[in-house]
Amino acid sequence: MFEFYEDLLRQNKLHEDAAQKLLVRQLDNLLSEIREYDEKKSGIMAKYMRRKAKSPQGLFLVGKVGRGKTMLMDMFFDNLEIKGKKRVHFHEFMEKVHNDIHQFRKYDASDPVAQVAHEMSRGLTVLCFDEFEVSDVTDAMILAKLFGKMIEEGVVLLFTSNKLPEEHYKDGLQRQSYLEFCKKLGDAVDIFNLDSEQDYRQIQGDGEHENFFIGLSYKASSRMNERFKMLGGQALKKVKLQIKGREIELMASGKLAQVSFKELCGKPLGTSDYLKIAKEFDAVFLYDVPKMSAEMRNEARRFINLIDILYENETLLVMTAEAEPDELYVSGTGNAEFKRTASRLTEMRGWGL
Repeated sequence: MFEFYEDLLRQNKLHEDAAQKLLVRQLDNLLSEIREYDEKKSGIMAKYMRRKAKSPQGLFLVGKVGRGKTMLMDMFFDNLEIKGKKRVHFHEFMEKVHNDIHQFRKYDASDPVAQVAHEMSRGLTVLCFDEFEVSDVTDAMILAKLFGKMIEEGVVLLFTSNKLPEEHYKDGLQRQSYLEFCKKLGDAVDIFNLDSEQDYRQIQGDGEHENFFIGLSYKASSRMNERFKMLGGQALKKVKLQIKGREIELMASGKLAQVSFKELCGKPLGTSDYLKIAKEFDAVFLYDVPKMSAEMRNEARRFINLIDILYENETLLVMTAEAEPDELYVSGTGNAEFKRTASRLTEMRGWGL
């Protein structure tokens, strides 16, 4: 992995970064440890061993937005040549966990979270978890138990996050139980703080395509319509999407959806809805994103969720907005998390189909 990283530097595809280099060396060593562990764990002699092979320490990678955490995790994952590996995004992962827990409860499972953890751990050596995030009591209790059980099952865990484990879920209900999980997690993973000063998304965002038009005006809307036609957009038709027995409507032309901020973030939509849209369409044209006040915390939370899911699914976003990304939500609950959203928007504004 380190040689691959060095090649990218020589080709000027990456920028020199001392913290990243240290991390790549650590990840390179971890690759070797995991390959050896996987052979012991799943090799022909594994069933004859009296004790289970001891799993290597995982990694909890912390850093501010745009520091290269996800890129380096992807590089690690691609260079890990074993079958028992999985890489997940937070929102899709939690959606699956909640669905699986619901299924186990149907059959009166005494401990559905433990059952889900056991099933997820089956045949799994490494789980790479991008954008670890805990903000509500249900997810906090589920994740604490789920990852605790997976660690016991010998799964090596790797996380990326903007904050240290104990900095999540501050002032939350039953926080002491969550902190006990953090202590257990600390025994299973090493913490690496990627303290680079450069936000590389700011560099990557200067692409050849323009997908972000400033101003809630006729001019901005006209420019976005030009982009719509450039990507093959024609006459719009009403489309109905079925999601868990519910139905949402929006306008679309083929694989291009066109919808307003009020329709997507002003209504009580959630992860399932945004995932369906991200997977159904290649591009979402989002009109009239306002500067959000502290009173619009619900709309801001939905917008953060929407952008995360579009980004994770590599769905093109074209939008008109009242201000630049870092000015859209400057005060209110969750405005610290919005820095990641602003950074992702800056990168996405240069994407193409």
